[in-house]
Amino acid sequence: MTLVQSKAYPPNYEEICAAFDIKGRPGIVFTWGGTLFNPSGVDIPPDLWAHEAVHETQQYRPSIVGPAEWWRRYIAESEFRLDQELEAYRAQYRFAQESYGRDQRRRLLKHVSQALAGPMYGHLMSASEAKRAITSP
Repeated sequence: MTLVQSKAYPPNYEEICAAFDIKGRPGIVFTWGGTLFNPSGVDIPPDLWAHEAVHETQQYRPSIVGPAEWWRRYIAESEFRLDQELEAYRAQYRFAQESYGRDQRRRLLKHVSQALAGPMYGHLMSASEAKRAITSP
């Protein structure tokens, strides 16, 4: 599967905004099926492509009935959301380990740990817990 980028908003943007209070925040991207929605038009670094590619794959697993079902569960179920994000952040960090220098990897790990622990995902864990979870096999 290969993600195609669009500057549009995803079909469920209003639902996402209602659940996570992100309306109007620049730089947030969304994967819906094979499309990476990038309404702000920000540059997407390769490690984030790796992260979003995981979400594309997740949306087509046999236990999920496509992007609409995946997003429904992602919004409604914090445990599901955490599971999905951990898998994606681990892939993003693995990409960084293979492609980036030590300082860039450290900055990325700090950033993604804080993001996973932050309000965008519903404060699912602390930043230190997120860091441990992302770096564990």
